[in-house]
Amino acid sequence: MDINNLQEIWAQIRLVLKSHPWHGVPIGINMPSVVNTYIEIVPTDTVKYEIEKNSGYLKS
Repeated sequence: MDINNLQEIWAQIRLVLKSHPWHGVPIGINMPSVVNTYIEIVPTDTVKYEIEKNSGYLKS
């Protein structure tokens, strides 16, 4: 197998195995007391999350 063929194979693999767009989001300057986070919820999810108003914690 030559190097050009190998590079083409990896190019095809990268098309299928893309990293999630939120990977690499900075943790935030106030960590560890406050961290940046993104929670993606799609309509078909059976578990939903909400902020518990008294404590500010995320719960399901």
